[in-house]
Amino acid sequence: AMYEQADSTLEVISQLPFTAEYTYAWYTIGADWKLTLFQEGESDYYGSIASEVEALLKSGEFQEAHFRAMEIMYPGSMPDAAGLCELFAVSAAELGTLEAFQMAEDVSLNLLGVPVYQIDSDSPDYLASLEVYAAVAPEGTAELIIERTVVHE
Repeated sequence: AMYEQADSTLEVISQLPFTAEYTYAWYTIGADWKLTLFQEGESDYYGSIASEVEALLKSGEFQEAHFRAMEIMYPGSMPDAAGLCELFAVSAAELGTLEAFQMAEDVSLNLLGVPVYQIDSDSPDYLASLEVYAAVAPEGTAELIIERTVVHE
């Protein structure tokens, strides 16, 4: 909480530890110390950045999406990080380059702590993207990807 004596306002912000979501309320303080709410709201950082990254991927701005995803605060706490990482894998497959998969790998390691080919998903689009990844990956990585996809057949 923060009190501003100059304009007799009180700002209260509530944020859970290790998350980027918060709620806030601003009050005016009357002469009798009565609080009157004049503004309140919340911020869903993860939701807004995930929407932004998804929109960038859908519009083909893969590098910008990668840049924004790598800026995510508290990456281990992001809800549905796996879904976002899957979307990166599918978008990388559309580009079909090793560089795109390396960027998807960066995001997966940052948000989930696992390589993009180890995401726990049976999504057909995701599994199909791994086939493309195996085709462009170096031999050692390709073998690991193929091993992963064989488990889900």
